[in-house]
Amino acid sequence: MLGCVLLHCSCPVRIVEQVARRVQTIIIAEPFIDTLTKEPACWLIPSSQTQTVEAWWRFSPMFFTNYLEVLGFKKTTVIRHRQFSRTEGKQIEMFTVVGQKP
Repeated sequence: MLGCVLLHCSCPVRIVEQVARRVQTIIIAEPFIDTLTKEPACWLIPSSQTQTVEAWWRFSPMFFTNYLEVLGFKKTTVIRHRQFSRTEGKQIEMFTVVGQKP
């Protein structure tokens, strides 16, 4: 279970790859971003213009479903849901991707 940790890592694909080698089922939960819904995409947050330090990435659900399929997880499921965020003090949109190897 990787619950809202990959957005904080400089190289999230390496982490997913390392976990994928060791499990038959992987669960990834991240914030849902409306502008990243149609394509397998990730967005780098820090730049020379922003001073963002709390997160590196935003992801689309398709980014993880496609990547997990490449890593051998032939069955993937995406679930959208809302979770309370203590840092934001409100419910936020989330997605969870569950990948399973045959």
